[in-house]
Amino acid sequence: AINPNFALTLNNLGVIYTSLGKLHEAYKYCVRAVQANPAYAEAYNNLGVMFRDEGDIKQAIASYDRSLEADVTSKNAGQNRLLAMNSLTKEHLSAELQQRFLFKRER
Repeated sequence: AINPNFALTLNNLGVIYTSLGKLHEAYKYCVRAVQANPAYAEAYNNLGVMFRDEGDIKQAIASYDRSLEADVTSKNAGQNRLLAMNSLTKEHLSAELQQRFLFKRER
């Protein structure tokens, strides 16, 4: 049996399930990891990666932020957050450009 207070093991199981494409299981283990140790930055980062892979960029950014709150030196969370912000900006700009294009066509 797994010691439920062993955040590193729980997080690693989350990573394994992520690599197998079993995101529901991965999510459960990463959540248990942060419940076991709310200061464990890497588990928040891994949650962010899962949210990103599912297309929920805003939730991914929130998870990266939590990771950085727990460890401001986390290079993984910092880089992942920048990539997510870049993705969000591109998405926003793309939608804005589409709106402008449609507005011009309607005139």
